[in-house]
Amino acid sequence: MEKPATVEDLDISLVPKPFRNPNYKAQSRRNRNLKQTLQSDPIQNDPTKLSYSSIEAPPSVLPQPKYCDVTGLPAPYTDPKTRLRYHNKEIYGLIRELPSGVDQEYLKLRSSDIVLKYLEMINIGD
Repeated sequence: MEKPATVEDLDISLVPKPFRNPNYKAQSRRNRNLKQTLQSDPIQNDPTKLSYSSIEAPPSVLPQPKYCDVTGLPAPYTDPKTRLRYHNKEIYGLIRELPSGVDQEYLKLRSSDIVLKYLEMINIGD
């Protein structure tokens, strides 16, 4: 008849771990904050070189990413009629079924809305 297992028998912390090196010591690494990094910057006083403290950097040459106005996914297509960006053909079908004026609301969310105002010709002589 076997002896029932006790808690001490099931404790895995007591099992020897041969894959660990008992002589290993982790290197002490000191993390520095931003102020310490800026103070230790060797090119801090040279304005011609870019450094951590340089806030003037050239603008990015990469194009701005475009996202779908409906789903927020990457949008490789733009509807020529409404100028809404869309992700795939299902979203394009949805954009085509939108009631009038809703496309301007989507463009307003993207801050690229242009409201076209139509002027009525008034006949003064009538």
